[in-house]
Amino acid sequence: MKTTISYDTVTGFPEIGFGLGEIQQPEVTLDEILSYLESSEAVCIVAIDEFQKIATFEEKNIEALLRTKIQHLKKTQFVFAGSERHLQEGIFSNPVRPFYNSVVFMQLLPIKELEFILSGQIKERK
Repeated sequence: MKTTISYDTVTGFPEIGFGLGEIQQPEVTLDEILSYLESSEAVCIVAIDEFQKIATFEEKNIEALLRTKIQHLKKTQFVFAGSERHLQEGIFSNPVRPFYNSVVFMQLLPIKELEFILSGQIKERK
């Protein structure tokens, strides 16, 4: 596993990234990552953007595998985001899918430019 530390170009806040090399055993790698996150003293939040693409993966039952792995985690929480709302709703609202009824839906509207600029100025003053 490769770890990188960088800074967000907009906010200036530090960011930590984890990267993987060639994955020989995906399920073992997933277990290792989740175990690492659960061993943290702090609550970890994993944000997965464009989550609806999981439905296009070649591997069979990847939704079921991921759901099985994450449903018992105590200190790791997930944000599943994506730009294709109807596909996301299919994953989380269809009773035959593994992630059925496992999330709270939230719609994030675009941030108005003035609000974004002002929030950046407030952070700079602190």
